Amino acid sequence: MKLDMIPILSGTTDTLEFSFTFSPTEEECAQEVPTETSENEDLMAFYVDGVSFPREAEVHGRVSSRGGYMQLCLDAVIHYETQCARCLAPLSGSVTLHVDKSVAEEKGLMSLSDKENDDYVQIEGGKLDLILPIRDEFLLSFPMRFLCREDCKGLCAGCGADLNHGECTCNKKVVDPRFAKLAALLDDMPDDEE
Repeated sequence: MKLDMIPILSGTTDTLEFSFTFSPTEEECAQEVPTETSENEDLMAFYVDGVSFPREAEVHGRVSSRGGYMQLCLDAVIHYETQCARCLAPLSGSVTLHVDKSVAEEKGLMSLSDKENDDYVQIEGGKLDLILPIRDEFLLSFPMRFLCREDCKGLCAGCGADLNHGECTCNKKVVDPRFAKLAALLDDMPDDEE
């Protein structure tokens, strides 16, 4: 989503409010990264392994100008579905992001062209890309893994049973594979010789 900044840049208004939705779906994210910047590149960065986005993200905010100093302030809600990292139980939720950044004109800060300065968002061609700052905040704040609860016991390594629902029937005696032959000899030995 690119916001037309001409009304602020020309002095017609000092505030632009916006509200929109966008879809950071896996299909859009799984596309091959293009060699040149394009609008689809913004959506690709929302891809997180094992996470899907079941519905559109909601964004509300404004850009305001006070004495030539422009500020972007927005809130975004991104809904996700994933699974517990230990027991694979399905999980869903949403993450709320807040972005508050200064806005720079194309001619204002030449160092922004290399995209290294993340304190500002830059107007390009009279438009302000609103997806890029949301993506950056999302990547910084989104957890790398999820748990259904802090004390999740996970799955049994032997049989795959969910240990949150009770103990499994697996043999708990773990034999070091290097001593497996010796353990077999001990099992075959009569009780009186032990």
